[in-house]
Amino acid sequence: MKQPENAFQSHVPREKTSSTQQEFLFETARFNGPDYVEEFDADRLQGQIKAVYDCMKDGNWRTLFEIEVIINAPQASISAQLRHLRKKRFGGHTINKRRRGDEKHGWFEYQLVVRNPANNETIKFVK
Repeated sequence: MKQPENAFQSHVPREKTSSTQQEFLFETARFNGPDYVEEFDADRLQGQIKAVYDCMKDGNWRTLFEIEVIINAPQASISAQLRHLRKKRFGGHTINKRRRGDEKHGWFEYQLVVRNPANNETIKFVK
């Protein structure tokens, strides 16, 4: 069954972006893998990576669960999309990871540091 168009994007907070280059990367994103079938998976995965990016581009730290609640996508898919965002073909962004709470629980949170494609520098967040 095909997912509705923009299913993962409907829950993502929106803000204006001038990064047409990043939008183009998502629209032309090419995924791969032994189980990947473009006909069935391309639109869904492109929507997921865009939703993760839109959720995380504010530079806030979030757990996989927190991202899941915002974009309504499985945590395993979110984790995969965070890894993809590190790759050059998906923007070459920095994904920071740190422990949250009691270290014995094994909880982690993630932060996206957006790379500015114009000058290959990361955008710094001031809080």
